[in-house]
Amino acid sequence: MLTQPRKLAPDRLQSSWPTLALVALAVTIPSVCVLWFMTEAVRNERLAVRQKLLQAYGDDLAKAKDELDRNWQRKLSSLPRIESASPPHVVFQSLALSGLCDSVVVLGSTGEVRYPWTGRPDGAGQWREDGDWQRAISLEEEFQDYARAAAAYARIARETTDENAAAYALRSEARCLARSGDLARAVRILTEDLADIRYKTAVDDRGRFIYPDALLFASRLVAESTPSLSAKLEETLARILNDYETWDLPSSQRLFLMQEVESASSTGSHFPTRRTEQLAASYLDTGTTPPVGRGFRPTNSPGLWQCLGRDKGLVLLFTEDRLQEESLDAIGERPAGAIIRLVPPGDRRERGEPLLSLDAGDFLPEWQIALYLEGPDPFGRAAERQVAIYFWIGLLVVAASVATASLVVRYFSRQIKLTRLKNDLIATVSHELKTPVASVRLLVDTLIQGRVSESGNIQEYLQLIAKENERLSRLIDNFLTFSRMERNKRVFSFERTQPAEIARQAAESVRERLGEGGFDFEVRIEDNLPFIQADREALVTVLVNLLDNAYKYSRNRKHVTMSVRVEGDRVRFEVSDEGIGLSPKECRRVFDRFYQVDRTLSRETGGCGLGLSIVRFIAEGHGGKVGIRSQLGKGSTFSVEIPLVAVENGS
Repeated sequence: MLTQPRKLAPDRLQSSWPTLALVALAVTIPSVCVLWFMTEAVRNERLAVRQKLLQAYGDDLAKAKDELDRNWQRKLSSLPRIESASPPHVVFQSLALSGLCDSVVVLGSTGEVRYPWTGRPDGAGQWREDGDWQRAISLEEEFQDYARAAAAYARIARETTDENAAAYALRSEARCLARSGDLARAVRILTEDLADIRYKTAVDDRGRFIYPDALLFASRLVAESTPSLSAKLEETLARILNDYETWDLPSSQRLFLMQEVESASSTGSHFPTRRTEQLAASYLDTGTTPPVGRGFRPTNSPGLWQCLGRDKGLVLLFTEDRLQEESLDAIGERPAGAIIRLVPPGDRRERGEPLLSLDAGDFLPEWQIALYLEGPDPFGRAAERQVAIYFWIGLLVVAASVATASLVVRYFSRQIKLTRLKNDLIATVSHELKTPVASVRLLVDTLIQGRVSESGNIQEYLQLIAKENERLSRLIDNFLTFSRMERNKRVFSFERTQPAEIARQAAESVRERLGEGGFDFEVRIEDNLPFIQADREALVTVLVNLLDNAYKYSRNRKHVTMSVRVEGDRVRFEVSDEGIGLSPKECRRVFDRFYQVDRTLSRETGGCGLGLSIVRFIAEGHGGKVGIRSQLGKGSTFSVEIPLVAVENGS
C-alpha cells in the first residue's frame, strides 16, 4: 500500500515563505505600477481633451459675452429720455406697449415713484362728517331704510358745491336704490348722471375715480336682465381703462377694474397693459429699492429683475425667462456642436457640468454664460478609444503577471512536492532496507561465529538468509520500478506469454508465505487462455504485489483468491481477500504513491506504500487498466486487465 502524503515540516514551510513572498511581490508591484500608469494616462488624456475643447470654444464664448454687453448697451441707449413735464402714466403706457421690457416703474427727479401711483385723497372724506351725511349713512347702515337713505343722498347731491361729494352722493344714492329694488333708476344715475362732464375727475375719499367704478357697478346690475346693456357698459369701461392720456386712474384701481372686466366680460375685452401693471404692482408691494449703477439686479419678487434706464428716470423690469431669451438672441451665431446658456445666480436646476463658463458681463453681474457640448464629443471619442487601449494593455499586463506568477507558484509547488517525495523515498528506503539487511547480517554473524553446529539448524539459517535476500530483492525491484515511474520511463520486454504461467509463478512466489500465515489460498485459472504480448516478470510483480497486499490486510478471515479469465478482448487478473476493506474515499486514492490506509499495520507487516502504484504503472505500460471493488469490513477485490491485442514494441 502507498503511504499518505506527508505535510511539509515547519522548517520547510518557513524556508518556502521568502520565495512565496517574492512571487507575490513580483505580481503585486507590476500590477500596482500598471494600474497607476493607467490612471495617470487616462487622467492626462482627459485633461488633454478638455484643453483642446477649451481652446476650440474659449474664443467663441468670449465673443458671445462681448456681443451680449453690446446688445444691452444698444438697447438701453435707445430708450426715450423722461421729460419732467411728461405724464408718468403716459410714459408707462408707451413703454408697456413698445415691448422693450416686461414692465416699468417711472421715477421722479428725487427718486420717488411717480407711476404706478395709488391715488391722492385730497382731504376727501371730511364732508362725510357733516350732519346730513351722518343721517344718510345712519338710514342706510343702521336702519337699512334704503328708500329714505336714497332720498337723503339725492338731497346732498343737489345742495353740495363739492363735485367730489356730489358724485360720491350720487353713487351712494344708486346703491341704496338698487338695494330697495329700483334698478332702473339706479342704472340711470350710474350711467347718465355721473357721466356728466362735472364728475369726470371726481374721486372718492381714497382718491379713486368714481365714474369708472359706477360703470362696473351698473354693468353688474343689468348683467342678467339686460346683457346687451351690460356688454355696452363694459366696452365703455374698457375704453376708459386703456386710455392713459385722458384718465389718470390710480394704478391699483385701473388694475382692479381690468381684472374684473376680463373675468366677467362677455365681449372679450383685452387690456395690453394689464400684465405690465401687475408686475409693477408686485415690484412695489415687495418694497424693492431701485438699483444703483448699470446692469440688471434682482428684485424682492422672485424671477423679476430690474435695471435703470439711461437717465435714471425709469426702472425697467424683466422676467428671468425673457432676460435669458433676449440675451441668448443677442448672441447670434452659436458655435457648432455646442449650446450656450445663461445661468442666473442661485439656479439649482440640473444642467450638468459646463465645459466652459464666464461672467456674463457688466449688464448681468453674478450671472454666468456657460457652454455645454451638444451631442457626441469629437475629442471625447478619441479619448475614449485611447482610454480603451490603455485599459486593455493594462489588463493584458496584469493577466500576464498573474499567469506568470501562477506558473512560478505551480513550478515551485511541484518542486516542493518532488523534494518531499524524494525525502520520503529516502526515509522509506532506509527504513525498509534496514530490517532485511540487519537480519541477514545477524544470521551471517551467527554462522561465522560457529554458534550453530547442527546441519539442520545451519540449513534453517540459510533458508532465513535466502528469504530475507528475496525480500530485499523485491524491495529493490520496487524502488527501481518507482524510479522509472518518476522518470516516466516504461521499459518492458514484451514477448509471447501465457497468462496461466504468469499466475502460477506468482502463486508459487507467495504460497509458502501464505501457508505459514494460515491462509486459505485459492487459484482459479480458466482453461485454454490465449497468449498475450507482455513482460512476464513485470506482470508477475503485479500479481505478487496484489497478493502481498491481500496478505497484509486480511486480519482474521484469511481467505485469498486469485483468478485469471478472458473478458471480451482482455485478460482479467483478479485478487480477492476478506480483509478490512476500503471506504469509497480510500478506493479513489489507494493507487496513489505513498498512500496507506493503516500506517500502523504497515509498520508491523512492512512495506513502503509503493506496491499498488507500481501495479497501476505496469498495467498502464501494457495498455491495460486497474480496478477495485471494496467494502469496509468485508474485503477487497483488485483487478488488472491486459488487452489481447499484441504489443509490438515496448517504449
